[in-house]
Amino acid sequence: MYGYYKKSLLKLAHLLRELQENPFTNKHKCLLVQENVLTMLVRIETKIREHRRLIKELRRRLSLGRKSRIDKVEAKRIKNAISWHSSRIKEYQLLLITFRTIVDGLAFIYFDKWDIKPLSFKEHAGFISGKAGLDFELRILRLAFSSGHIAILNDLTNCLRYGDITILANGRKLFIEAKSGRKGNARVQRQKSELEDIAEYLTSGKSDKFHAIGGVEGEFTRVSIHRPEVDHRNRLNAIISRARERVDKYCMEEIEPGLYYGATYVADRKVLGTLIDKPPGSVIVSFTNELKYSGLGYYPFSLSIYDPEAWYEFCSGKLMLLLVVETKVIEDRLSSHGISVKITNEWTKFPIELTDIEAVEGANKSLVGGHFFGRLFYEFLSLYWLLEEMIYLYHQDRD
Repeated sequence: MYGYYKKSLLKLAHLLRELQENPFTNKHKCLLVQENVLTMLVRIETKIREHRRLIKELRRRLSLGRKSRIDKVEAKRIKNAISWHSSRIKEYQLLLITFRTIVDGLAFIYFDKWDIKPLSFKEHAGFISGKAGLDFELRILRLAFSSGHIAILNDLTNCLRYGDITILANGRKLFIEAKSGRKGNARVQRQKSELEDIAEYLTSGKSDKFHAIGGVEGEFTRVSIHRPEVDHRNRLNAIISRARERVDKYCMEEIEPGLYYGATYVADRKVLGTLIDKPPGSVIVSFTNELKYSGLGYYPFSLSIYDPEAWYEFCSGKLMLLLVVETKVIEDRLSSHGISVKITNEWTKFPIELTDIEAVEGANKSLVGGHFFGRLFYEFLSLYWLLEEMIYLYHQDRD
């Protein structure tokens, strides 16, 4: 499936890389990328609709068979056809996400990454083809560029889910909800209220309107990191290059004490050789390929993997990335600051609980959110840097 779209994906990845290197010199290409992605999304959505139509027809024939008594061989053939069409739909849906990660890359190039995270915690609107008002949104998008601004059509992304268009004008973000009609209704008022809520959160840093982060309710407060972020994306890309060049198509290295990156083009037991001598529960293993369809506002792989060919190989499943973290390194680092660690394995909610080493049983705990800890695996951050932030925030909470 991916092979059919390889040429388009590589073309768009190369354009994205040019924009990453010179965002404003080449800003006209930002519009070009979006128009190309829109074309591909419409084509893929058309194919999904056709497969859904065929499934509906096959199910209708199967239900009629109860009356006409179709034989078992024909019934099995119909069921197999339904299964095949369903699998094709799933493949096309993953392709939709992959093409959108290109425009996610545009968002992270032009907008503050810390503002993007809260914009992603909302259900996606669905298909863009056939959407009422799409022509009007495109006119606004093109007008923004012709006026010298940067704009993103939100439905082309996985990460911008508030409003129809986000415009960067004179250093400010503008959220546009495009309505070609004059009459308002309950839906319009709800959308207006949501935009006001998210704008207030980005301005004030506080909100009690978000309920999508790990199913948690309550007031959310933005807290600044206390040291500049440290990542290992350069090391990651060097490891990918070495894996491509080596005869065995595999490379794994210890990036920091207790943090390993691996890249492989073969499914082989030796890929896990680094882990064989580790006792159960002593390491956290993440096959990064499993994360590529659930970004939730993380820095996109379309920017983290520099070489367009390598990014395509990652998306298509030919290149596999592996991250390994030794839990003892986490425990030792935090215990040196008087903090006891419990790994809960609740990865999407609160994977880590922190308490004072000398705390009595039942004492209050500090919980490390899944999204924050997940940045280690999605964004290839330094483990040492992440632990230092956890230590800092833990003691800030105590103060």
